[in-house]
Amino acid sequence: MRKFATRCTDSAHAWFTRIRYHFDNGVAQGPAIFVTTLGILGFVAALVITLLGWMVGAFGESSAGSVFTSGLWDRLDAILFNNAVPDGNWAVRAVWALQWIPTITISATIIAFVTTTMTRRLESLKNGTSPVIESGHVLILGWSNRIFPVLQQLSLASGSRRRLVVIVAERPASGMLNEIEARCPDLGRLKVVSRTGDPTNPVALSRANILRAASVIVLEPDQGDSASIATVLAVKSLDPSLKIPVVVEVSDPHHATALRHATGEKVRTVTAWTIIARVTAQACRQHGLATALADFLDFEGNEIHVTPARSLMGRTYRDALTAFESARVIGIERGDSPLLNPLPSTEIVEGDALIVVANDVVTEAPHHARAVTKKAPRISTPWNDSPENLLVIGWSTMGEAVLNELAPFVRVGSTVTVLADAAYVEQRPAGSYGSMTVEFIDTKGSTHGLEAALAQRKFDQVLVLAYRHGIDAASADAKTMLILLLINTVLKGSNVRLVAEILDSRRADLALLTEPDDLVVSDRLAAQMMAQLTEDSRLASIFNDLFDATGVSLNVYPIDLYLENNDSVSIFELIEMAAERGESLVGIRKSTGHIQMNPRGSAIYTAVPGDGLIVVCE
Repeated sequence: MRKFATRCTDSAHAWFTRIRYHFDNGVAQGPAIFVTTLGILGFVAALVITLLGWMVGAFGESSAGSVFTSGLWDRLDAILFNNAVPDGNWAVRAVWALQWIPTITISATIIAFVTTTMTRRLESLKNGTSPVIESGHVLILGWSNRIFPVLQQLSLASGSRRRLVVIVAERPASGMLNEIEARCPDLGRLKVVSRTGDPTNPVALSRANILRAASVIVLEPDQGDSASIATVLAVKSLDPSLKIPVVVEVSDPHHATALRHATGEKVRTVTAWTIIARVTAQACRQHGLATALADFLDFEGNEIHVTPARSLMGRTYRDALTAFESARVIGIERGDSPLLNPLPSTEIVEGDALIVVANDVVTEAPHHARAVTKKAPRISTPWNDSPENLLVIGWSTMGEAVLNELAPFVRVGSTVTVLADAAYVEQRPAGSYGSMTVEFIDTKGSTHGLEAALAQRKFDQVLVLAYRHGIDAASADAKTMLILLLINTVLKGSNVRLVAEILDSRRADLALLTEPDDLVVSDRLAAQMMAQLTEDSRLASIFNDLFDATGVSLNVYPIDLYLENNDSVSIFELIEMAAERGESLVGIRKSTGHIQMNPRGSAIYTAVPGDGLIVVCE
């Protein structure tokens, strides 16, 4: 019996497979087979239903002949013709039945056409191929992880005003918006519109209404600088004179220089590699510098602004230093060139503007000749507290850039010890950078290796760099945080400073739990710089001078260079003391590590051991 049932099941399956095969082939040949098959199926269904109805007595006392003539027709009419065939003889019914074939064919064709058209239209809208009709928007071309901190910074810069950002990238438009919503849940009044398209194609840029955009940001994609350069050329093909401010991210400084020269300095370039290296080097120099530099770039606190100086014309730079209650002056903009921390006797002339650090655009009228008691600082000679022995854990080409930036600041005889896993190192460090000698030790990051290095030499500070070769960003950041936990265990209770680099800003809060003295967040720094230049392109040369290893730089000097312990003075008096040393005061670093940028001029400050002044000077 079981064999018989199995045989019947197999036969039924083979029969169904054969019918399905012929049906599929028929449909592929055209609609005739499909319509005919529907008719046959409809007839079979009507016959089965009529038979079941007769068996259960659904037709009452009707004879079998009437059931399988009029009853069968009624079922067929209901299933195939929706009861649309009028009563009559079989000839009339046949004529009306023939009408069913063209009716269903034409109706199906119309429905299919409308459905296909609407599907294509909806897919087009979903992919973001419709033109942008709004103006005054920020146009972002390309896609990378830095797009998320860029949007966050633009949101902070916008404040309470509504602003539109249009993104053009070779990704599904809905996918971009979903990812932005997940990574940037609160953008305030910043509205984001995405469009799928090739940023190097002028047609895609025209669709994004580039000629009516307020500014353009070109993000460096994974392909490297070639795509960024091609995108700039596409922008220039539509706007030959480059009237629209364009900020371009590139990785090669030579490409950045070439782009600026080729466009008559109208394109502003951001070399993320250079910014990260410079800020990391500054963080290694003195505690608090990385935080202060990040504060300049972040729209959330105090930023650098350029404000007119007409009312101070004829006065000196020293007069300007105390002219504002709520802004700290750090230089003069003369023409297109910034003069950061010029000589106090420098006269302000027609056309000059002041470079200030303020919480917002300066609306305060400057005081022409504020009466400030001038006190001499305790020590007027230069001061240098550069580290002499640096331990670097982890290595990449970024490490080489950091040491090149750090070399001009350190004293002769300084040493660098690099502990890194050679499996993730593409090129080992050179034997020396400037006056610093370098030793490389291959290690897997074990406690034993770290303790051996610390036993060999006393280090002033430890720099943890992210690996960039043979490893993805998430894994590199995980290694960095593991090393930070290990270092905290080994160095617990010591005075060794700890500086760390994190590649992805999403993991910055986790890294802070390991309590580094300074944390450099790579993707956030580049994004902040791009957002700043989008708001004011004049800041490019100012940031370049301030971040550069040569010339004027940001410094943190001990408070005991200026005041005795517990001495109390106003910030204006402290500004005068710094000016006497040839410095422009920007803020105060508390002994607790808190950074107070742009303190109010009339505020009273009391010197505490361990505090430091943040100043701009040579």
